Amino acid sequence: MQGPRLVSAGLCLFAAALPLSIAAANIGWVAAAAGLALCAWEKAPVDWKAWRGPLLWPLGAYLAAALVASLVAPDAAGALRSLHKDAHKLGLYALLSVAFTAGGTRKPLAALAGGAAAAAAVGLFQWTIGLADAAVVPRAHGWLHAVTYGEQMAVLFLGALAAWRLPSDLGPRARAAAAALSVLTGTALLLSNTRGALAAAAAGLFVAGSALPRLRRALFAAAAAAALVAVAADLLTPRRSLILTALGRGNAPAWSTQGQMARLTLWKAAVGIGLDHPVAGAGIGGYRVLLPSYVKSGTLFDGNERSWGTADNLYLHQFAERGFVGAAALAWLLFAYAAGALRRARRDPGALNLWSLGAAGAFLVMNLTEVAFQVELVWMLTLFVWTAAEAGTGRGIDTMKAPSAP
Repeated sequence: MQGPRLVSAGLCLFAAALPLSIAAANIGWVAAAAGLALCAWEKAPVDWKAWRGPLLWPLGAYLAAALVASLVAPDAAGALRSLHKDAHKLGLYALLSVAFTAGGTRKPLAALAGGAAAAAAVGLFQWTIGLADAAVVPRAHGWLHAVTYGEQMAVLFLGALAAWRLPSDLGPRARAAAAALSVLTGTALLLSNTRGALAAAAAGLFVAGSALPRLRRALFAAAAAAALVAVAADLLTPRRSLILTALGRGNAPAWSTQGQMARLTLWKAAVGIGLDHPVAGAGIGGYRVLLPSYVKSGTLFDGNERSWGTADNLYLHQFAERGFVGAAALAWLLFAYAAGALRRARRDPGALNLWSLGAAGAFLVMNLTEVAFQVELVWMLTLFVWTAAEAGTGRGIDTMKAPSAP
């Protein structure tokens, strides 16, 4: 049968492209969808009910809340045209859930590792050649924005580390490759100079480690080590350092001109907008429209922008634009997402399930300083990891599971 092969090829293209190109990733999931259509025609063995998973109703409620927010938006027509972004989350969840039952998870996970290695290597090369320009702070970023790149590297680092150090059915060569990938992605994460992503990776390690009894004793030591890494990362770039700004040392800017502190202004405005529009929010796109009226006259963002598109905090941003209705839908979705990962890790503490749990913790933290759930290449990556773990745990598909006891 050719259907399952096409599904597997599409999943592999999708996975390999996630750290590299959104266009190629989209081609991948379309190919996987075509493969499923061929599976239906060939009557290939596929679990067509797999789309009815734990995230179906939360994602449906999230989409419904987005529709309500779109209808009250300042530009309702424009908001409705962008509704496909939230529909995409629901559609891709259903597609991946079913596709993994036809194409398996092992090959797509290997393809993701290949894409991660390529993206990390390019980022390290960029950072190295960037050292030649003393006027610029070099940041590894691959073909993406440095923040998106850092968030992806955080998730990929957790996966490589899990494959290397945690129980799985991987052989010695695969574990050695995972060890090399963990070093590569970890270095790329550090050199992306994305502090939110570093904090997310630390949170992911802490959450995943808490699920393993043998690691719980070392959690506080690990947390201290993570704090030291965060301090080192901050000091690595003196002109962006919050620590040096607080101490008034070096070339760090004053608080009044420290770009990182602009987030406080964005957050305060988001709270004000949400409280003034409590039910369904100011509407999708409303934050950018209303922000200038919630800050001091003449306030500029990123040097010369009179407004800004996001609150740099997913939870506050969606409260501002979607009100308590949207906040409740988001809370339900993220609770189901985290609870599902925790349930799987407790049932089978293998590498993939603990990666999924760590990625869930990292995702919740990275959204404190960004809107990663609204960035396609970030949320698609975390959803890929989550659905792969769900498929492997629920249906015994060949994956990075802990080997059964004899």
